[in-house]
Amino acid sequence: MPGSRAVVALAAALTVAAGLTACEPTGQPTEDANTAELQDQLAAVPGVTQSRVRHSPGDYEYLSIDLELGAGTHALATAPVIEVTQDLVEGSEYRDTELMVSLRWGEDDQDLRMYAHGPSAMLSALSNETRAMAVLEQHGFEETTLSVSDTAVDAQYRRSIDVGLGPGTPGRALNRVREAVATQLPDAQQETDLSVRYYGEYDPDRPTDTRSLRVPAAAPDEIVALADAYLRQPVPVGWAGATDVHVSVSGSGADVAGWYISVDVTVAPESLWSTPEGDLESHAGDDVVMDVGHHAARTVVPTVADMFLDLRLESADGYVDVAGFYSADCAAAWEDGSGRSRALWRTWVEAGGRPDDGATATECPDA
Repeated sequence: MPGSRAVVALAAALTVAAGLTACEPTGQPTEDANTAELQDQLAAVPGVTQSRVRHSPGDYEYLSIDLELGAGTHALATAPVIEVTQDLVEGSEYRDTELMVSLRWGEDDQDLRMYAHGPSAMLSALSNETRAMAVLEQHGFEETTLSVSDTAVDAQYRRSIDVGLGPGTPGRALNRVREAVATQLPDAQQETDLSVRYYGEYDPDRPTDTRSLRVPAAAPDEIVALADAYLRQPVPVGWAGATDVHVSVSGSGADVAGWYISVDVTVAPESLWSTPEGDLESHAGDDVVMDVGHHAARTVVPTVADMFLDLRLESADGYVDVAGFYSADCAAAWEDGSGRSRALWRTWVEAGGRPDDGATATECPDA
């Protein structure tokens, strides 16, 4: 799969959405009499088939609770489990400890997960979200994750939803699924991030496509439309190969200028799939590679919002960074001695992109 080791731009901002903390604990997760007692209590909760409790001390202290639920569990049936979990935690010595709680259930063809990150009050939020999870469950997505955290700015909590679709899903489906999910959420008052993705079937003899789209529910229509248009056609017509494409929208407020769109694309041309990793750099500027970058630069042109673009080349043996730019900082593109980043910048500006601080298609005052 192309881009399997590629880092999605600003991925650190997504770790909370996955029910994880971006901070490294200073102490290793430990087991003791207190965690063992809580673990046994949770294992006895109806519907729980397996529990695991660990305490991580230190500057970033937290308590992790992982619960496996029985086959045939439905989302609404998780509410009593969550409520009992909250009662047990608040009745323990960990009542004031940061929590990372996960619940997992599902069948062979459907993986369902819920996470809570933050103080014990986040378990009340997670219980409230069982109604939204019930809606998601009915769609039958291959993977569905709903998480809550105390990182919201203008709401009680932040809700993050990640949906995994089956192999072969067309790129145009990602935004359709995102829109459908957004309109069906029972509680629209919380800050909401929506992610939709799919992975192609792995084949060691050929590259396969991967797509992902992350868009907050409050994102301006203009930015969402750009992301949708690009994902419908992320490569030039007739291009042969596979791409690993991640599109992320971030920002806040009603002003489009307060938002940005990030495009992270790794290309695996069929003609270069068998190239050794050590030889990839010599092919980074090939037309078959740069054509995909230029296509992205021409397609994703916000009128006001900022843009990130990162392009990589991958073969079955490894990958290499090719080029990229950030629309608010032309100097980074000019510092690329290969000239490839500047070429993408030029394409973006000529397509209507509006750089900051007096930069043009050919000039960068900050360089």
